[in-house]
Amino acid sequence: MIRHTWIYQALIHDLLRFKSNRVTVESLEESEGLRDDLHDAHVNTKTNSPLNPAKVKVYDLDSKDKLWIEHSTSPFPQAALAVSESLAEYNAKLQELNKSNRLHANHFDPNGNLDAADSAQGILTAVTELPGMTERKRALDAHTCIATALVDRIKSRSLDGYFEVEQSIDTDRESEALQNVKKLLGKHAPGTAIDKLRLLLTLFLNRPSLSPQHVNDLETYLKDEMGQHFPTSSLEFLRQLQRFKTSFQTPPVSSSSSLAAAGGGLSGSGSLTGGGVSLSAAPTAAVASLSSTFFDKGRGLLQGVKNFLPAKKTLPIAQVIESLIENSSSNKEDANFLYIDPAPRHHPNNNPSHSSHPPHRMASPFRSAVAFVLGGGSFVESAALRELSSKLQKEIVYGSTDFVSPCDFVDELTYLGGGGGGANGGGSF
Repeated sequence: MIRHTWIYQALIHDLLRFKSNRVTVESLEESEGLRDDLHDAHVNTKTNSPLNPAKVKVYDLDSKDKLWIEHSTSPFPQAALAVSESLAEYNAKLQELNKSNRLHANHFDPNGNLDAADSAQGILTAVTELPGMTERKRALDAHTCIATALVDRIKSRSLDGYFEVEQSIDTDRESEALQNVKKLLGKHAPGTAIDKLRLLLTLFLNRPSLSPQHVNDLETYLKDEMGQHFPTSSLEFLRQLQRFKTSFQTPPVSSSSSLAAAGGGLSGSGSLTGGGVSLSAAPTAAVASLSSTFFDKGRGLLQGVKNFLPAKKTLPIAQVIESLIENSSSNKEDANFLYIDPAPRHHPNNNPSHSSHPPHRMASPFRSAVAFVLGGGSFVESAALRELSSKLQKEIVYGSTDFVSPCDFVDELTYLGGGGGGANGGGSF
């Protein structure tokens, strides 16, 4: 919810306008770069200059889109590589059709332009292939544009650097973590103000052992760099929430629970297990070597972006759901969860006094689960549960009151901390 993510679908939600599977990509013609304001991902079209109008493209991503179905939950480098490979396959298919029908490359295209003098067999082949090629072109055009827009924003704000720091923020030595965070909080460091605030909030949530003085010093430094009126009431709300949780002295779900490297929610008291960042040179080489006759943007799609894959780590919600759905009697992690059986098994003697006893728990694992989050959900959690569903070969349905982008979520925290309504509510943001 706060961390910078590296998952394709979650990145779209974070950096572009994404609602009901509709993506709105907005770019400025002849602009020198993206707007460097607090909410870079939420550009208001009304603020664009008439001399520099916004170019808006809208794409609907649905179940017919093979790339979307297969790679929406993939790390962005993998998704971008898949787009590039699909572009190469598309072009190879076009060349094959042209060769088989003895047509020149410009005699067959997805728009249906065919030479009237071609043989009946050539026309039949083209007509048969045309619908599929047209749909494929539409999907590739959408993902190429979306991926390019994401890369532009990642490079403009150095979000790969933020992700890299946040990924190891709770495994680095304390002094190293503080130093890495402070480097990015400076006003001359890349990234928008909201990026810097999210980084500070991530540090606070994932290093609960940090002394309050360290956090206060970083907050003061951020205000000195961004201006004394810069709102940090979201941090104050998290302090209040932490004090509230501490007052109950409730142990965490698991001593090894952690936020996923791709991003996470408020629960960040666990420690990340496993190594740091897994580097891979193969996607860069593959993308850089791509030659596309129809989509030049596919060539070198990830140039200038750190091409690493997040380490495999488990979100708390995935740990909880896996524990509950397996329903093992030896598992103590679900001891604090309420078990309600809609068809309770009563004692054989039907003694009414037994009705006050807790219902007898089923001993076998469950076949499916529905996880519903009261409040804001995220595509990071959705991706984690989709991966768990595939691993367990069981149906898991995920839902929430709303899917909130990280910037909007920080707005909500700001409001709860007494800082007004944020960017969407007319407050300090």
